[in-house]
Amino acid sequence: MLKTRVLTALVMLVVCLPILIMADERGVRALGLVLITLGSWEWALLNLSQDQRKAPIVFALLTLDSGVFFLSNDLLIAPPLWCWAVLGATWTLLTWMVFKGGMSAWVQIPAWMRCVLGWVALMATWISLCLAKHLGLEFLMSTLVLVWCADIGAYFVGRAFGKNKLAPVLSPGKSWEGAIGGGVIVCVMALIWVWLPTQIIGEAAFFGGSLFAKLWMHGPVVFFLSLLFLVGLSVVGDLFESLMKRAQGVKDSSHLLPGHGGILDRLDAVIACLPWCVFLTLYLR
Repeated sequence: MLKTRVLTALVMLVVCLPILIMADERGVRALGLVLITLGSWEWALLNLSQDQRKAPIVFALLTLDSGVFFLSNDLLIAPPLWCWAVLGATWTLLTWMVFKGGMSAWVQIPAWMRCVLGWVALMATWISLCLAKHLGLEFLMSTLVLVWCADIGAYFVGRAFGKNKLAPVLSPGKSWEGAIGGGVIVCVMALIWVWLPTQIIGEAAFFGGSLFAKLWMHGPVVFFLSLLFLVGLSVVGDLFESLMKRAQGVKDSSHLLPGHGGILDRLDAVIACLPWCVFLTLYLR
């Protein structure tokens, strides 16, 4: 199992990393569109009954068609504020489902509406990925590093000190101590990212293209509050995907990635966090 997991991770790294670092943004747009199309297929699998076997494919094709439409639209450059309002309302509802509503409330929502919520979340992720690449490679990588550090930090801190369960029904392994530890580790990492280059290389070489540098420009209070907010969103994204899987009675969103599960299993925190990394950067003035 571990060997399969490592091999899959290496293949993903070999395929995705060159696309992420290439100067041409079209590669990232295409890669992101493929990922959210597969993710939408998984989302539909987790929210539609077995009698609706063709529906997940139709939902994935609708997502793909929407992406092709957005390619020729200014939404990939500067989404209007109402788009962010819709996304904010979506994640407010999903956050309520995680901590209050639970699986019973989620499955009572009509299946088509659950799929629409997934379409909003996934399309926002893809558009935000395109915008993040447009803001620069350092910005894109810093947003991904934030999610990875939050996840890894929460895992190790939770294993060492976790006593108070965060959401015992959805994810028994997650604890409040782990979530707080992940937030602290992200803040420390972000400070090092902003501070270390100026100390080693000098002010002229200041790395100002990262998410962390852009947040630091607004002062320490905005910096730390924004990072904690983003870490909280990454936790919510992870828990919400667990909610959908628990409601469907499955372990993984699919078997597309041997040893890892599905696309949503790998991108759950990114789906919740990445759009708001871009939002904070675009609208904090």
